Amino acid sequence: MADTLEILDLPESGQIQLSIIKDTGVDESDRRQSAPPVPFPFPLTDRELLELAWLFTSYASEPFGESRARVEAAETGLRGLGRLMLESVFRASGEAAEMLGRVSSAEGGPFRLSIVSARPEILSLPWELINDAEVGYVAARAECVARQQISERELPDFSGPSLSERQFNVLMLCPPTAEGIATEALSAMESLDVEVSLDCLRVSSADELEAHLSERAGHYHLLHLDGM
Repeated sequence: MADTLEILDLPESGQIQLSIIKDTGVDESDRRQSAPPVPFPFPLTDRELLELAWLFTSYASEPFGESRARVEAAETGLRGLGRLMLESVFRASGEAAEMLGRVSSAEGGPFRLSIVSARPEILSLPWELINDAEVGYVAARAECVARQQISERELPDFSGPSLSERQFNVLMLCPPTAEGIATEALSAMESLDVEVSLDCLRVSSADELEAHLSERAGHYHLLHLDGM
């Protein structure tokens, strides 16, 4: 197993906190070493966000002529963004700089890079590109890069009833534009030795799903994502 280098977004204060969570230890308080939180203003302007959207969605369909020069400028901007993010997160305190040195040294063991936030705009930043001339690309040294979205709201209790009722209640979520249901999922349910009650739902937002589950709190045993 590997230690975790965690970048935690603190949206209420507009800060980022860096921690190393050791793989071994009695509890998390013993395993977690944290640097002081540091300010982290969102590093992209609206114009830069539009340029990134063009790079990832439109460039591939027309990679010639003026687009070539435009993408070279965008790539240079991304490298600069990665350096700026590294400075903001890892160079803002001695403790954070020490953690960077630990994971980037030749003697450092394997680690995972984890970005934790309730804000999609923070999770969508290109954390894989954090770099500088001294350590190179931090993510390239990691076993994996993971993003964890946490909820700012307390979710209702969706725990289901006991299977002693001998009925297995399944909620199947399908893409809004999908046609039909995967036959493999239906076959798996038919093979169970309990009666299966299946609800198929096509939702377009998390709020719509939460409303459906709130109306049927305690009903479902399983949530199945079909074709997602």
